[in-house]
Amino acid sequence: MGYIVFGEPEYQAWKNAIPFDSEEWKADQGHGRRLDMLADLFARHRLEGMTIEQVEKLLGKPSHSDDPPHDLTFYYHLGPDQYTFMAMIDDAILFLCFHDGRVVRVGRTSG
Repeated sequence: MGYIVFGEPEYQAWKNAIPFDSEEWKADQGHGRRLDMLADLFARHRLEGMTIEQVEKLLGKPSHSDDPPHDLTFYYHLGPDQYTFMAMIDDAILFLCFHDGRVVRVGRTSG
């Protein structure tokens, strides 16, 4: 008889968590270490309200960005999304939405 363990991805993410390091984040370019730093990044830095310059100083230039007429979204590639069922095909992405030059929304998605 087998057991289904719910919440294992959250445990696994916590188990692999490492302290956020701005220089290591910038150097990683989404090869997997960023994903393990994400929880500590959120715990230690309030990203909402930061300016574009503050975000770039902390996280570096985004992997890519959208630049609609009035708003801006930065995307940071975090590496393979090893904590989802689609780990083999999905990448984890951190996104920051700006309005009037300040972060108004932060999230993590897979794609």
